[in-house]
Amino acid sequence: MRLMNIVDKSIDVLTQAFAVIAGVSVVVMMVHVNFDVILRTTINEVPPGTIVFVSKYYMVLLVCLPLAFVERSDDHIKVDVFTGLLPERVQHVLAGIIFLPSALLFGLVAYASFIEAMQQFQRGSFVIEQDIRIPIWMGYFALPIGYGLGAMLLSLRFVRFLTGAGQAPTSQNFAPDVGPKTQVDK
Repeated sequence: MRLMNIVDKSIDVLTQAFAVIAGVSVVVMMVHVNFDVILRTTINEVPPGTIVFVSKYYMVLLVCLPLAFVERSDDHIKVDVFTGLLPERVQHVLAGIIFLPSALLFGLVAYASFIEAMQQFQRGSFVIEQDIRIPIWMGYFALPIGYGLGAMLLSLRFVRFLTGAGQAPTSQNFAPDVGPKTQVDK
């Protein structure tokens, strides 16, 4: 159990760090795009690379890095039309069992995207925009990082389910409380 707790804490730290990086990429993207628009409208200059950075870096970081955070906080899209009709115990068992194929799928995507990222790295992939060479291979590594961390989290949840140690934390006890503090007097 101690090892599982260490792994759990490590996944927590990485999950939160990558979620912060994804959040920062949104802010940087907004600044970059606004800067592009201001230059276009005021002095009719088009800075090179805005579309490349948005599509090959910012959006990829935004989508892939927080995958484990979304899973950790139990906020992925779920369709439970049929399972919602089942008894609560059966729902719990189904939810626990689904961790394994989900972990395998995340792991497969992480592996395949890592191979692609290494190929892009070895080629030194780049895009030329306005006669400027912009490397794009680095953005390819966001996929194996995000999916790999998701696979580790789902695997940990499956092991916890099998051992009866409980599931990894969900949104009720993992996501930071950012709302206002209120106190109800009785």
